[in-house]
Amino acid sequence: MPLNPLGYSDPRQPSARSLIGRRGLYADGYRTAGDRLVDSLSGGSIEASLIYPILYVYRHHLELKIKELTDLLIAVRPELFGKDPATIEDKSDALKDKHGLKALWNGLEGRYPKCSSWASKEYAKAFRRLLIELDDHDPSSQAARYETDRRGNATLNRLRAIDPLALKRGIHMMSNYLGCVFEVIADEVCEP
Repeated sequence: MPLNPLGYSDPRQPSARSLIGRRGLYADGYRTAGDRLVDSLSGGSIEASLIYPILYVYRHHLELKIKELTDLLIAVRPELFGKDPATIEDKSDALKDKHGLKALWNGLEGRYPKCSSWASKEYAKAFRRLLIELDDHDPSSQAARYETDRRGNATLNRLRAIDPLALKRGIHMMSNYLGCVFEVIADEVCEP
């Protein structure tokens, strides 16, 4: 069966592709890759090094999901990002250079406080706590990819042990949360 990484669109018409949908495919692919890595672990000590790609793909999944939500919000409520199309496009383009989960989430939630309106206070707090924990360990999406940062400082030096199954459950909880936020934003299209 051929794969269609272009977002279920006609590859001969790239301008008709939905960037929002395509980013979602990428995000889902990274989460699926993390799940498969975790599910393949048998407990052998040689597998310990797999925690780095697992951390990277799960964290990247969340980064792309938050960027997808921001893209959706720009499409549905562009006035939250500026008055003229050039300003809106500049803010959309600026997303490409941002990688901090906390900064991306704060930017989205700051413009659209209804992001968490559907969730219980406990659920919203748990989501934010996990997001901040991931961001504290890897604020620029480099720590799980490289053993040192650009200044030569060791990365992930505060982590002592990671339970891959607990990490997977936490990522899925966060991903489900972001899926509900997607629905809240998408409902804006239906509201009068």
